[in-house]
Amino acid sequence: FPVTIPIAQLNYYLAENKHAEAIEKLNKAIELDPKNDQLFVAAGLAYDKLKDVKKAREMYSKATELNPGNLNAWNNLGVTYVDEANEIIKEMNALGISKEDQTKYDVLKAKRDEAFTLAKPYVEKALALDPNSEQLKRVLKKINDTLNN
Repeated sequence: FPVTIPIAQLNYYLAENKHAEAIEKLNKAIELDPKNDQLFVAAGLAYDKLKDVKKAREMYSKATELNPGNLNAWNNLGVTYVDEANEIIKEMNALGISKEDQTKYDVLKAKRDEAFTLAKPYVEKALALDPNSEQLKRVLKKINDTLNN
């Protein structure tokens, strides 16, 4: 991180759930050091906490452009889509057995599969960077098992 944003200050904002303040500081730091992929990952995490998934994905994507070896950026990109799929699965599981619910289920299933399909290349890239990660292996297996059924 550049000298202009002390890490302790940034950690304080994040620890205290002051994500908007953290983003403000990170955006200033990014202006000063636009090639620092770690700043983009940190901003992505803060946007994630604010439930701004679109902006979080932009930040993670920028980090992967700056540093294709940034495991956290690839992993976090995948996680945004896996989380989306998991939320959809909760909705699917809450449905009943009526014809209307079955129709909703089919729509949700397509959305879930789309989210997992989008997650897959990011998880695969993260696993290529960390081939011993049991967690990434489990996530990729879940994605493949779901998409193959």
